[in-house]
This record gives sequence, structure tokens and C-alpha cells, in this order.
Amino acid sequence: MCREWVARPSRGKRTGVRTTNRLATSCVFKGGLWWALAGVIAVWLLWMTLRPNPTVAADLAPLTESARARRVSVRLLIGLLGNVGVFVPLGMALVLALGDRPVIQRLALAVLIGSSLSLAIELAQIAVPSRVTAMGDWLLNAVGTTVGALLGLAVRGVVVMRRLD
Repeated sequence: MCREWVARPSRGKRTGVRTTNRLATSCVFKGGLWWALAGVIAVWLLWMTLRPNPTVAADLAPLTESARARRVSVRLLIGLLGNVGVFVPLGMALVLALGDRPVIQRLALAVLIGSSLSLAIELAQIAVPSRVTAMGDWLLNAVGTTVGALLGLAVRGVVVMRRLD
């Protein structure tokens, strides 16, 4: 989308000063915002996953108690939905930040970056005594990144289609 918006410098009619297209500036700014959002999400993921386990358990207690009361498996809730769900926003932000690349490349890079962050988290958890490292977590995080990237592509496609109408 941004590739079409690249501005060609032109001479201003009255001043002779070079100007650029506002859409190009807007596009670069939006890309920068998506990268900033991806960075914030990555920092949040690091903070959330590298804290000592008792702290995390205390923070999640209201959610897990509510799940137990409704006979929902805490393992399913935290293990599956938690590991997948927390990486969905990262996948969306990454695929939107990579907006000037071909679709397959955006998807592949978003999944690669998200999976690499997850692998780094799993390796860093080795150093935190109360945390458990699990390759299953890495795989579920990669699935979450992929789901987020696909959702981001879908949202972007809808926005582009609406602009064309």
C-alpha cells in the first residue's frame, strides 16, 4: 500500500521549494507507529514472561479462580489460549509494520520475528529459577504470531478494498 504513496519531489509553483506528497509522509509515519507498537508489545511480552512464577501466578489468580469455578481447565486456559493469545497482537503489529513488502514476505518475516522472540524468551527463562522452559510454549507462541499476522493481513486487505471503493 505504501509503495504507491511514495512521493516524487516536485517544485512548488510559487516558491520553487521542493515539496513531497503528504500521503508518503503519512505512510512512513504509520509504518513507524506499527513498529513502535510491535516494540511495546515485545517489551510487554518480555516483562510478562520473565517475571518469577509466583508473581505471575498471583497476577493470574482472579482469572484462574474464575475458570476453575466454571470448570474450565486452567492448563487449557493458560497453556493453550494464553500462549497463543498473547502473541496475536505482536503478529498483527509486525505484519502491518512490514506493509511495503510482498504479502508472503510480510507473513514470513512476522512469523520469524515473533518466533525468534518466543525462542529468546524460552531460553531466557532457563536463567529464572521459578520459570519452566517448554518447546510447546514456543510452538504455541509461533501459532499465535501466525494467527495475528493473518488477521493483520485480513484487516489491511479490508481497509485497502474500502479505499478503492
